[in-house]
Amino acid sequence: MTMTLSDYLKQNGITQLAFAARLGVHSSTVSRLCRGETVPEAALIAAIARETAGAVLPNDLFPAVMAQVPVGDAPAQKSEAA
Repeated sequence: MTMTLSDYLKQNGITQLAFAARLGVHSSTVSRLCRGETVPEAALIAAIARETAGAVLPNDLFPAVMAQVPVGDAPAQKSEAA
């Protein structure tokens, strides 16, 4: 089950400001993440997963991007000339 960062914060009564302090980022960064307006770097993704005890995972942070990733399609293979 996916959980957005915004939903996690609401369900746990955590303000964006408090969560930003936990992550060591500006509250505007958390605000943009909650609105899906930015894709965080790997270190921030890991920090969010850690601070939310895995409730918010990487795919939950950028659903608009993940919606464009084909599921179940194998990558095209190059054929070798004989």
